[in-house]
Amino acid sequence: MLHMIVMTHGPDTCAAVHPEAGEMARNAMDQMNDESKKHQVEFKGGWTYPPGHIMYIVVDAPNAHAVSNVVSELRFFFWNTVTIQPILTLEEAMKLAKWALQAKITCSSVINNKLILSHCR
Repeated sequence: MLHMIVMTHGPDTCAAVHPEAGEMARNAMDQMNDESKKHQVEFKGGWTYPPGHIMYIVVDAPNAHAVSNVVSELRFFFWNTVTIQPILTLEEAMKLAKWALQAKITCSSVINNKLILSHCR
């Protein structure tokens, strides 16, 4: 299952200018492949918006707990606020939307690739 890791920080903890955060960030990046493999998490890609102090990482993992374990062991949370969200590809979302329209479902959630209906009519 795909997960988006979003990490944000302020200028005061930016790894580009804060020496301690920079060292932690370099160490985390050096260890990312080993830690990811240990938890069956596959790195798919990463992006950043430096002026906004935001980093985006997409991983494929068995569950959010595995992703959280990697994030924790790499200590990303030492200088970032970290969120982990399950995500769908646009193709998967379009299939889900088509199915929901055919079934006349007005609300749903997808957890572990299973459709969970809540407060629907």
